[in-house]
Amino acid sequence: MSGVVSCRWIAVLVLGGMPAMAVAQQAPAYPTIREIVFSGNDTTRSSVLLREMVVHVGDPADPDRIERSRQAIQDLRLFRSVDLREETAGDGVRLLITLREKYYVLPMPRASANSDGQYSYGLGMRWWNVGGLNHTLHAVVEQGNRQEQDRGDLLQYRASYDVPFVFDSPYGLGLSFAHSEEAVTDPLPYDEVSNSARWELSRGLGDGPASEGWRVGGGVQWLSQDRIGPGAPDPAGQATALVLFTRYNDVHFNTYSEHGSSFRFEAQSTAGSLASDYGYHELVAAYDRSWKVGATPHRTLGVFLEGGMYDGGPAGALAAFSLGGSDNLRGYPLRVERGNSYYYGGLEFLQPLHWNWLRGVAFVEAGNVVGEGSQGDPAAVYADVGVGLRMRLNWFVRTELNIGYAVPLVDGGDGRSGRLYATGHR
Repeated sequence: MSGVVSCRWIAVLVLGGMPAMAVAQQAPAYPTIREIVFSGNDTTRSSVLLREMVVHVGDPADPDRIERSRQAIQDLRLFRSVDLREETAGDGVRLLITLREKYYVLPMPRASANSDGQYSYGLGMRWWNVGGLNHTLHAVVEQGNRQEQDRGDLLQYRASYDVPFVFDSPYGLGLSFAHSEEAVTDPLPYDEVSNSARWELSRGLGDGPASEGWRVGGGVQWLSQDRIGPGAPDPAGQATALVLFTRYNDVHFNTYSEHGSSFRFEAQSTAGSLASDYGYHELVAAYDRSWKVGATPHRTLGVFLEGGMYDGGPAGALAAFSLGGSDNLRGYPLRVERGNSYYYGGLEFLQPLHWNWLRGVAFVEAGNVVGEGSQGDPAAVYADVGVGLRMRLNWFVRTELNIGYAVPLVDGGDGRSGRLYATGHR
């Protein structure tokens, strides 16, 4: 009897101990992070970097989470490089993160012209990472002529300021303002003066790096139009709309390329006649996704889709959306189609050409503008194919140059077989 009892106790001890042994084998013990040290961030504050990290002092030094933290800092696009190494610190480790900052202030003379006689010139400024807080200021002053029927010289200026995280909270704030003055020549000359302002508040919902994941928000959009001169018709007046939006970001920056996905959706609507002389409703959405292709660094395949709908607005106003030009439907002239609903999408393949900063681009894209105010066939689908070069200037934040040639697959009504395009990007 005593032998049976002994065997039972041995079995209980062996079987009871197996789960603990299995757990011990499956969960390796990492050393503890005792210190995180940044160097090279002469402008950027350490709090901005720590906000993106998913490991902190006191956490286990899990290699996967450490690499995710390094990548999240790089995804801010504020640095030419982000290097991380570990060293022993007492009974744990110290993380040493070395950064090479970009130039954050970029004044840009602006000049453009094309064979349609359209031109513009002016000055713009982009100031990224204002105060080392990852705030962004954009400002542009520009004069030109869109060479549209019955319209003449155009003067416009605009500015925006974005705060992604207010006092290190999950809340963000955005402010913007725009002003334009355009000469109208028919039936009698007058000036059309437009102003707009926007205020928005948002909140991040992600539980990882602060700049990744979903963000939701809302705000107020204000629009005003006046018409000045002896031949001026009645002005459109003003409109005040409620804005609601959601955005998603899971794009990972690899210095000369990126992969991942992003999405945005926005709705605007006036509340009847509240602070408005007219009503309107607008919906817009956009989705981008890119993948690494093969083992060659910075070789990527991307897909982009977007669309929008607009209803209402002041009588006689220009259509809300347009396609054609250097930014979309590149094989067609600027604003080949205009209307109050549109769709647009395409594919892009990018391959490094000897240098990582220089990539060849092959693309196909298609879209149309339909609905009220459209000029063409709503059943048509405009499409083109093209090739080009994309040059990324890594000294500055989000700065690329694009040049190329695109051929329309559907007649755009201008009898051209193709178009050169050139544009700054991002």
